Amino acid sequence: MEQRFVIKGPLALVVLALSVGGVYFDLHDYAEADLRSAYAGKVVDEGTDYHILGRPRWHRYIVIQDSTGKREKKYVDENGYLSVKVGTFVVKQAGLGQIPREPGSPLP
Repeated sequence: MEQRFVIKGPLALVVLALSVGGVYFDLHDYAEADLRSAYAGKVVDEGTDYHILGRPRWHRYIVIQDSTGKREKKYVDENGYLSVKVGTFVVKQAGLGQIPREPGSPLP
């Protein structure tokens, strides 16, 4: 007879809430922090991730390589995603609503 490990009762709800909520809030925190923080570097890649937790939608990102060679994925809004090109150096100022752009480029 095969035995299975089954979580029942209130413990099952706690495990489910922590696993689903933890993933959603981690992503939300990263996206929110990237939209508010300042960074600079060369855009080496761009793309989209689809996340089903929370409000299902596509999240746009760019990969920034800084002067030390470290690469980081930065989530951006639609305007930020459309304004950058792979291979260009961009600077994003701190603050919500700021978009990454090439130094010296006019404000949108």
